[in-house]
Amino acid sequence: MLAENGWQDFSSPSHWTTWQGGEMEPTIEARFRAFHTKDTLQIQVLVRDNNLCLFDTPEKAMNGDSVHLILQQRNPDGTVKQRAATVNVVAVQCDGKPLLVWRAWNAIKTIFYEKSRLHFQDLGNDWYLYTINLDAAEMSLDLSPGSMIGASVTVNNHSGFARDGFLSWGGGSDARLFNCLKIE
Repeated sequence: MLAENGWQDFSSPSHWTTWQGGEMEPTIEARFRAFHTKDTLQIQVLVRDNNLCLFDTPEKAMNGDSVHLILQQRNPDGTVKQRAATVNVVAVQCDGKPLLVWRAWNAIKTIFYEKSRLHFQDLGNDWYLYTINLDAAEMSLDLSPGSMIGASVTVNNHSGFARDGFLSWGGGSDARLFNCLKIE
């Protein structure tokens, strides 16, 4: 359900997954919206978090407060496209710098995207805006009208002591559960 100004709110407990020992109910709020040009997919993620916990290295980024996007080109009807690349993006404010990195949960090496960018803003009153500009060619995405992109948007939450859990729209890392973004 789209809220005012096209924001998709996924703050409800039904979108929350807790980590062992974490909070049973979400202690954060999250919503997102998407825009595009022929060359760029922009995803804005608005997060309310009264305890922003950031880590100083990209290798630890997913354990702190961060946004994780997983995208996959789909057929026009939304079904999985044969041999479509899966794009894995972590957006994090790290050591005072906004970073977009590729990092699987078990990766040894962090890979930085070259053309895609993150703009991170502290909006005040515990609200933060992640503006993620994804270069279509770098992400292997077709942004022509009528195309479909399978998508998952995850907001990770860390209490300052341990990882609490995450809010997710689109099934987390399971591509079978992705929601779809239709390019118009």
